[in-house]
Amino acid sequence: MEKRGISATIAVILMILIVVAGIGILWGVLLPLIRDNTSFGGYEVDLVIDTEGGYTYYDEDKKVACVQVRRGNDELNLSRIDVFFGFNGTSHISNFSGVEIPAPNQAKTKCFNLVDYGVAPESIRVSPVIWDGNKEVVGEVSSESNNVRDGTYPGDQTPAANLDKPRKGGGGGPSPPSEGCGDNCVLDPILVTACDEPNPDGSIKTYRLAEAGREYILQNDVEQTINHLNCFEFMAEGITFDLNGNGIGLDGIDYLGATGINSNGYDDLVIRNGTIGLFTFGISVRGNNITIEEINVSSITIGINLLDVSNSSIRDVIITKVHADYSLRVSDPSTSANNVFTNIKINGSGGGGFANTGTGIFLSSSGNSFNNLTITNLQYGINLRWDGDNEFRDSNIINNENGIYFHNADSNRFYNNNISNNDNGVHLLNSYDNRFYNNNISNNDRGVYYPDLGVNTFYSNTILNNGWDLYCDGGGTILPLEDFVYGSNHNCLFTD
Repeated sequence: MEKRGISATIAVILMILIVVAGIGILWGVLLPLIRDNTSFGGYEVDLVIDTEGGYTYYDEDKKVACVQVRRGNDELNLSRIDVFFGFNGTSHISNFSGVEIPAPNQAKTKCFNLVDYGVAPESIRVSPVIWDGNKEVVGEVSSESNNVRDGTYPGDQTPAANLDKPRKGGGGGPSPPSEGCGDNCVLDPILVTACDEPNPDGSIKTYRLAEAGREYILQNDVEQTINHLNCFEFMAEGITFDLNGNGIGLDGIDYLGATGINSNGYDDLVIRNGTIGLFTFGISVRGNNITIEEINVSSITIGINLLDVSNSSIRDVIITKVHADYSLRVSDPSTSANNVFTNIKINGSGGGGFANTGTGIFLSSSGNSFNNLTITNLQYGINLRWDGDNEFRDSNIINNENGIYFHNADSNRFYNNNISNNDNGVHLLNSYDNRFYNNNISNNDRGVYYPDLGVNTFYSNTILNNGWDLYCDGGGTILPLEDFVYGSNHNCLFTD
């Protein structure tokens, strides 16, 4: 009996050894295969969970979470995009695969059934999985959202996908790096091909320039599909938007109620190198340190609207008026200041029978500098209202109803300008201490028109060959004039 017992024990031990040896052999065969087909690497794919405007949300009633992933500019072949939903320290996984994966510079949305979890996820992470030859390389987590908004999941959408196995911890590799990409790093530009993009419910919304410090480059002419919707909207600071010689809304449609490019209070922006069509506002911005350069605008109401703008540069701009109102408006005297405008051309005869209507530059702002302007064919070439301390140099103000019109505008300076072939070259109304130096004011119906007693100063100007060189209502206005040439056709009184 004892001998048989020993034999049974030995048999059990032998069976265990055989099983262990078999597992070892099997693992030795499979491990190289696994290594050959899946690895973990340092590929960088610019995937961002888009949380603006309802792209990513959780529907409390239907227990559905929708995630929109925006992909940057890359040339990698993605196998899938893993999505990790965090609940109580555990990550539950699903993915974007096949046609669900966004192409470079595209965003796509997928919705997930969370009915088994009962609450909104604490976090959502995304991680790319890249094909490298015949291997799948799992990338690092590239974006994370820890504040999932409430939203409504439409009942007519494709049924939400279920989640896969849970994973302890964050899942998908290490957490995304902090904002930015480190020292000596230059991110590739974001390429833009349309001026609108889809909402999760399939409706259309404005394209948002939302990544601070990035450059966006327009790849082609774009048109708005809904004529009252803004085309592009800045949503962060430090962005450069290069139109790259392309146009926005050049199809001849009047986009009433819409703005081509809009920013509501973001600083350090650059808009450059393109053409903007018939929007109610071509460009409308608020902010500090704005650059607008090499831009052509055909405006309906306001070509370029600068409200609360300071320390900014607008240069090499052409604005063609098609309808009335303002080509360039610089307003809000409480904050707008110290802007520089160079090489601006404004022409009011852009078509539609609206020549000699509207205003070239409407200015109710202080401390701005203008030089090398050409303003023609408008009701008001320059309209100064309620503020002053602005400077105008080396410009041509010609063929307007009022070349330069002042209304309660004081302490502005004009140097070396040609103000000619207007109905009124300079029209001064209730305005004081404006100074004119070395200007040519000629061939106007009225060179300088003084309807009231405002005291302004003229030095070294040439005021000749006008219907009235100097015209003062009632003949009684005191007009100080020093060291300049003017004709005898005037009805003003002079003082030393």
